[in-house]
Amino acid sequence: IRQLLERGISVSGLCASHTAQLPTCSGVEYIHLPKFSDFQDWLAQEKNTKNFDGIFHLAALSDYGVSREIEIKIDSSKAKLDLEFVQLPKLIKLPSVRKIPFKMACKYTDANTRASRQKACHLLNDNKLDMVFWNWGKESFGHAQTTNGLLFLQTDENQIVIESKNQIASL
Repeated sequence: IRQLLERGISVSGLCASHTAQLPTCSGVEYIHLPKFSDFQDWLAQEKNTKNFDGIFHLAALSDYGVSREIEIKIDSSKAKLDLEFVQLPKLIKLPSVRKIPFKMACKYTDANTRASRQKACHLLNDNKLDMVFWNWGKESFGHAQTTNGLLFLQTDENQIVIESKNQIASL
């Protein structure tokens, strides 16, 4: 972000969470939308994205959300509540996002395996992205802490293996 700002490129930070906060950085315009539906509606409006030169889609979203939100207190007399989940749309597939010239997304998997790599490559190719930041590690999948790995995948089949924080900063 610092390098973009130093080059005179405007940077916007979009956050769709009622609890998460983006780290503050001088010079960044922040747009905070507490609900996924608000975030989706904002991104879907081309007037909001038409001046974007690139998007770094660093979403850590669930593939599913509750089917309907309620704004009232839930009756506490019921012994059991049923939740219904629906599949959320893929924001990277929105027509307004597809028009952004440079697109990078993130993929997190449990390991550096052929199957996991194929998932990252599908994200890259199926969505016509310029780059995918692929990260793997088992601790988020209920396993003991393991070493994470990082790899950038590019559309020209180039791979950049990341071995240090300094290497990330130099990209």
